[in-house]
Amino acid sequence: MYIGETSKKTGLSIKAIRFYEEQGLINPPERIGRYRVYQETDVELLILIREAKELGVTLSQLKGIITESNGTID
Repeated sequence: MYIGETSKKTGLSIKAIRFYEEQGLINPPERIGRYRVYQETDVELLILIREAKELGVTLSQLKGIITESNGTID
């Protein structure tokens, strides 16, 4: 799915999604031409990030604890 649909599913702005990608919180998505194509695992991870931030967890704390392996988020 493209970034607009990902934004709607996660409740995050497009700018926030790009920022989290730049910060290394999510892996860079596959690209088709100029477009980022996100998978369902990316959506799950972005929702986890949003919820953690709502609980007061900082991005630097998240970098150290979120890991993804074979499509599974720990």
